[in-house]
Amino acid sequence: MKLMKNLTYSNLTSTTALVLALTGVGGAAYAAGLAENSVGSPQIKDSAVKTSELGKDAVNAAKVDNGSLTLADLNAPARKALTADAFYDELEFHNISSGSPDTTIFEFTVPAGDYFVSASANVTNTGDFLNDFTCKITQPIGDLARTVATSEVRVGASGGDLGTISLDGVAVDTEAAITLTMTCDGEVAPYSGKVLDPTIVAVELGTAAQQ
Repeated sequence: MKLMKNLTYSNLTSTTALVLALTGVGGAAYAAGLAENSVGSPQIKDSAVKTSELGKDAVNAAKVDNGSLTLADLNAPARKALTADAFYDELEFHNISSGSPDTTIFEFTVPAGDYFVSASANVTNTGDFLNDFTCKITQPIGDLARTVATSEVRVGASGGDLGTISLDGVAVDTEAAITLTMTCDGEVAPYSGKVLDPTIVAVELGTAAQQ
């Protein structure tokens, strides 16, 4: 009875504070009373925020430094898309003329798959008349030939001018190896010319391009 008689408001307040401090509840109560947006970087201990504390989609592309990710940081489908196979071939030059039936510049075989094909060349006209020269990339489809890409350039006579051929297209065959053929010829006979520095590149598109 004596204890109850001497109990004052200050006694009750100090005792309650002691209990909260000993039980740890005071820390939670203090945190719950923080003003909104009052905790910033200076209040957070280094390395205190772990993966488990991050919300879903908390880190997006805008929050990742350019050049900071490597191939090892990507998942398997992304790595495959960025490491597609590429095949390449080139020649120094190839002569063409209306007197020769052989207009083939390249025969280029790649494994089964889907490919983006790019080819280029420079053409000089060694004939006596202005002429148009056409180059094509084809692939066999059964007994037929499918044109993957075609490009035409007009070149002045007597080797004075140089025309540039550029071809881009997609070759598709998922069951067997593909033989890509690059051919060039003149539009009007008689003609003669030289195909300089012909180059062909086939880059495998992979499964991502088929979706």
